[in-house]
Amino acid sequence: MAPKTWSTAEQLEWLKARVGAYLDNKRTGDQIEFFAGLDEAWFKRWPEEQPAGLPARDSGLLLTPEQNKSVADALEARRKAKSALVDGDALRRWRM
Repeated sequence: MAPKTWSTAEQLEWLKARVGAYLDNKRTGDQIEFFAGLDEAWFKRWPEEQPAGLPARDSGLLLTPEQNKSVADALEARRKAKSALVDGDALRRWRM
């Protein structure tokens, strides 16, 4: 049995459809532009959820110091997770 993935089946198919573009960009050395476009399209299709206990982003309310720390911790965790994918290892494992 295959291990559980972090993505849904729909997300995995969406990513697999972009492997060819990734490989083309890798050959030309233009991965930064590829990943910028990938991120933008991904989060447009699957926006991040509003963290529990925080005011909506467009509410105009200021965050408490504790809420600011919570956001900073979440952003750092996301940065670390994202950097693990940017090197392309995950995309290389998706060979069809």
